[in-house]
Amino acid sequence: AGQSSTITGTLAGQIIMEGYLNFRLNPFVRRIVTRLLAIVPAALTVVLMGEEKISNLLIFSQVVLSLQLGFAIVPLVHFVSNKNLMGVYVIPAWQKVMSWIAVSVILVLNLKMVYNEVSGYLSHSSHPFFYSMLFIPVIVVCLILMAYIIVVPVFYRKQRNIHSIHGKMPDIHITDEKVYFEKVGVSVDFSDSDNKAINYAFNLCNENTEVVFIHVLDNIGAYVYQNQVEGAELKLDKEYIERYCNMLRSKGIRCRYVMGFGSTKSEIPKIVKDEKIDILVMGAHGHQTLKDILLGTTINAVRHRVQIPLLVV
Repeated sequence: AGQSSTITGTLAGQIIMEGYLNFRLNPFVRRIVTRLLAIVPAALTVVLMGEEKISNLLIFSQVVLSLQLGFAIVPLVHFVSNKNLMGVYVIPAWQKVMSWIAVSVILVLNLKMVYNEVSGYLSHSSHPFFYSMLFIPVIVVCLILMAYIIVVPVFYRKQRNIHSIHGKMPDIHITDEKVYFEKVGVSVDFSDSDNKAINYAFNLCNENTEVVFIHVLDNIGAYVYQNQVEGAELKLDKEYIERYCNMLRSKGIRCRYVMGFGSTKSEIPKIVKDEKIDILVMGAHGHQTLKDILLGTTINAVRHRVQIPLLVV
């Protein structure tokens, strides 16, 4: 029963979020959130009140499910009764009548249950005024919401435009104007991925383009001493990056380089901003999972921090 309700609730939540709200989450995040919402109340009940209170929590959960049933079936009846939404699958008139009768019975029974429970609790409470100020506003808000979802769809049924799951199609204007970049940034780390990154950057250039190589020294000395660091790695890096520049200069492309010191994830966006670079080219190593954990990932962090096009090769 637990697996069945969990699967049903998860699928229903996903369909509602994606189909009606156009709100999409990473599946892993969605599963974690839904599992926590399901497990935490039960775990707290066991820890704070003991196992014997689990049955009371189960009964309470069924009461809550009963109360929210009206909020689920009213939109359902509105949906299946709407010819614009359902087309040939719209339910016939006799099913609409029977559905609204069933809705009315459920709502009346729920209202009676809420009235009996709240009035009984307040009559035996030592602080009835305090609890009435707590319960009554919530009940009033729920009643207003219920009236809203019953009445409003009736008036907006004909006027509502039905769009696709992605919403209204955006206006796309194809122009003949060609875009040329004045400054092309290329992030290099002297690995095999530099080859493709530099070649793609070269193809983005014209006679007015300047290529700016970006390399970040991220050893412990660079973190501590920043641009004051002097060592064999920095000297070798400058030698390599100067060779990169000479290769492009031999092709008629203006080129220079900028060195960063510290975290690549923060230094690359900073250099991009300071140098007013128009597009950034980065080479991906192709590793994933375990190597991502061990070696770290730069591209994902950088793409969230730059406000320019990012070409990942």
